[in-house]
Amino acid sequence: MATLLLHFAGLWQSWGTFGRFDNRPTDREPSKSGVLGVICAALGVPRTEDPLPYRLLSMGVRTDQIGSVTTDYQTSGYGGIAKSSSTKKKIVLGKNCVISNREYLTDSVFLVGIEGDRHILSKIQEALKDPVWPISLGRRNCIPSVPIYLKDGLIDKPLVEALSEYPWLGITRWGQELPKQLRLSIESNHGIYRRDQLVGSFASQKFGLRQIESKWIQNPTTDEETQDVDFFKPGSSQSL
Repeated sequence: MATLLLHFAGLWQSWGTFGRFDNRPTDREPSKSGVLGVICAALGVPRTEDPLPYRLLSMGVRTDQIGSVTTDYQTSGYGGIAKSSSTKKKIVLGKNCVISNREYLTDSVFLVGIEGDRHILSKIQEALKDPVWPISLGRRNCIPSVPIYLKDGLIDKPLVEALSEYPWLGITRWGQELPKQLRLSIESNHGIYRRDQLVGSFASQKFGLRQIESKWIQNPTTDEETQDVDFFKPGSSQSL
C-alpha cells in the first residue's frame, strides 16, 4: 500500500456534513466526501458517475494549524418581507430571499492522506498538478492559498506512518511557539461516527457512516528546523 499526501490550506475552508437549510456549520477538519470532491474535480469525474475506485480509499487527516471558526451571514434570492428578531421591525428582503448563517474555518492547515493502490494514487497526483475543474476547500468560495499538490506527496508507506513523519506545514509567526503535538484522525473500526462516506455518485446525495479514531502525535518538525520571521525588525532582509 502507498499513501498520497495533500496540502489543504486557505483563508477559508468549510467541511459541512450535517448542516441543512439556513444553518450550515463546518466540521473542524476536512470530510471524506469533501476530499473526494477535490479528487473528482481534479480528475474531471462527472457528478452523475460513481467514483468507486476513489471513494473506497482510506483517509486520514493531520491538523497542523487549527485556525478559528467564523460565521458569515448570507442572503440569496429576491422579493418578500421578514421581521428582525432584535428590532421587531419589518425588513424588505425579497420574495424568495433566503437567509443563512454559514460557518468557515479560517487560517487552518491540514495534511490529508489517502491510502490505496499506488497506480490509482499516482493518477490522482498527476491530476492535481493540472486539474480539469477548479478546486475548492469545501465550498466554491473557499480557494486554496497554496497548491494542494505536493511534489513528494506520493509515499510508499502506510497511512499513519506517512502522516506522522511528513514535515509540519503550519506557519510559525513571531513570538509563537511551535506546537509540540498534532491531532491525527484515521479511519478505524472503532471511534466516533461521521456521515461523510459517499454512496454512489455525488448526484445521488447519499452518504453512509464511517468511524474515525483521533489521537495526538508528536510534531515531526522541531524548533531547530523552523525560523521565526520578524517582518518589522530593522535591517532584516524580510522587512518591508
